[in-house]
Amino acid sequence: MLPSMNHWERRGNDGSNENVHNYFINVLGRGGILQLITICIFIIAMISDVKDKQLKTIFIITLIPIYLTSFFDASMESLRFPFVFYSGMVILFKLNEDNLSDNLSKKN
Repeated sequence: MLPSMNHWERRGNDGSNENVHNYFINVLGRGGILQLITICIFIIAMISDVKDKQLKTIFIITLIPIYLTSFFDASMESLRFPFVFYSGMVILFKLNEDNLSDNLSKKN
């Protein structure tokens, strides 16, 4: 539990609230500035890895609401949401990579 959530007023009615309901503050509180920088670099690397301009726009439009929701909700602190989110990202990148290699092989 983060020390800021240990206060009795922030624990909720039943005393079980441990989340600050902000993904980036939670990463900073649990892993420090190094882990926060690593997460931010990972997100930037995901965006910069997409080479197709139209796909990159769609990708960014998809990421903005997900991370914006994670600013105000504990979605990334659960087990299910990040698993589905990052699995979807892997599938998107793999499909993009397969399409790119298919297009290159058809040109040759």
